[in-house]
Formats: sequence, C-alpha cells, structure tokens
Amino acid sequence: PIPSAFDKLVVSKNPQATQSEKTALLVSARTHLLNYLLHAADKHSNPEWLRAIYVAILKLDVDLNPNGVKQILDKAGDIIPFPEMKLFFKTHKHWNALALLYQSVKKNRKALETWSKLGSGECQ
Repeated sequence: PIPSAFDKLVVSKNPQATQSEKTALLVSARTHLLNYLLHAADKHSNPEWLRAIYVAILKLDVDLNPNGVKQILDKAGDIIPFPEMKLFFKTHKHWNALALLYQSVKKNRKALETWSKLGSGECQ
C-alpha cells in the first residue's frame, strides 16, 4: 500500500525513522515532483516557462533516472541554458550527464574527452 501524506509526514518527523525510510520518502517526493514537471512541460508553450521546467527536470532526473537526461536533452536541448547546466553538472560531478550535454550541442570532442576521463578514473 502507498503511504498517505500524513504517514509520510509522521515518518519524516519521527526521530526513530530509519535512514532508509527517510531516503525512500525523499525519492518518492522527488519522483512525484518529476512526474508533475513532465506533465507541466507537455501543457506549456511559453519558452521561458519551458526552459525553467526542463532545467528543474534535468536537475531531478540526473539522480533519479540518469538515462532520462539524454531523452530530455534530445527533446528540449535547444531551450536548455547550456552554461547553467554545464556548471551544475560539473559542480555536482555528473560527468556522464555533462558529456551528454556536450553531445546535445554538437561538441562531440568535449563529450568524448569527458567520457574518456570518466573511463580512466580522472573524473570521480
């Protein structure tokens, strides 16, 4: 059974809740937010709204569904702010996502360099 919002609040505020229970709730909340944003992206046509929605989706998706990053970049790569996402992926050490970002803007050499560094252990 899916816990109610009240159950989730009780567990999150309970000092005896295990770390795995708290982590599960966090993942559940992030998943619900991601689904909401994906639904919102399908309904909006305003470029500024879409850019903000897709940036939020990428920032959530990189942890929840790393394979989803490529799908989002393929779908909305032309409105994703490259400098902001490049900085975010570097700062948070999401090297594969960074390489996919480079690939989405046709910076294939940088993508290959990033994947090469990731494979050699240079990027951790």
